[in-house]
Amino acid sequence: MSAFRNFIMTFLMSVVIFGLCAFGLIKLSKNVINSDTPVDTADPDDTGDFTADTQEYNPVDLSSIKGESFTALIVGTDYQPSLFDDYTVSGNDEHGFPKQPRRVETDALILIHVDKETGDCIFCSVPAKTRISIDGLYTTLENLYAAKGVSALCSKVAALTGLPIDYYAVITGDDFIKLIDDLGGITYYVSTNMQYVNAEKGLNINLKKGSQKLNGKKCLDMLRFPDYSDGDTSRRKVGVSLAKQLCKNYLTQKNMNGAAGLYTKYSGYFETNFKSSDLEDNLELIFAYSRMNVLEYNYPGSTVGSGDDAYFNANVTKATEYFSKYKYQG
Repeated sequence: MSAFRNFIMTFLMSVVIFGLCAFGLIKLSKNVINSDTPVDTADPDDTGDFTADTQEYNPVDLSSIKGESFTALIVGTDYQPSLFDDYTVSGNDEHGFPKQPRRVETDALILIHVDKETGDCIFCSVPAKTRISIDGLYTTLENLYAAKGVSALCSKVAALTGLPIDYYAVITGDDFIKLIDDLGGITYYVSTNMQYVNAEKGLNINLKKGSQKLNGKKCLDMLRFPDYSDGDTSRRKVGVSLAKQLCKNYLTQKNMNGAAGLYTKYSGYFETNFKSSDLEDNLELIFAYSRMNVLEYNYPGSTVGSGDDAYFNANVTKATEYFSKYKYQG
């Protein structure tokens, strides 16, 4: 069982790596295998929806902009060796069985699709507890990462959305804290009072509602806070909200200069396949963010069970139907 199931946070700074996500990359220095068919067991009437940052939706002409449409997956893992020392163990437990090392799982999955043809930028948080089928057995996305790695995870998310994943960025809890501190912290409006303690999971959260400067630890706490009335739904929305606000503030034309150097400085915080050449190829498109229709799509489905045994039944049909309009037609 993951020690930090509730830490949705990490996706946020991974955004620094991608183009669209390269918002961090560029500004923040100054002041983010399987082809099995996924389980589709959700209520057929259960639909996803989206919210738009723009007052009125209008197609945006980006045809003159350099760059191509892309899809990026931001992955947050619960790896924090600063708190736990049992990722590598040897010997037997008190019952004589071999000790099992702590697994590194994911609890934060944010899909970002930048569509040059429509001028849309879509943020979609895919629940890490989504139930899937692997090799004929049921598991969840969070466990898939631990068992088969990021390539398998990207393949499954692609199956759940119908969008091939071009880029991924993976960040750990410890590196997230270091990155935020290196950037000088983040000023953000905390939406509610947050008090929560769970020693087993290493959680000791105490934040007050309101606008404030968050260091790495406090920012991580905000994004891991699990005690909302609707559970994981609000946690995922807080993470997406923070990422969108940062993109809005910093993915501007005046911040384009110096991107390559900043990529070099910050890319070490992530495991990613997004190269400096990818940044160069898509730089203009990435920093056309202020012109795009920014949408947030809520992945459709329903939660079954409660507590640590809960899982998310994805309505894959509805999701792939929504994203089908963004698939390249040739």
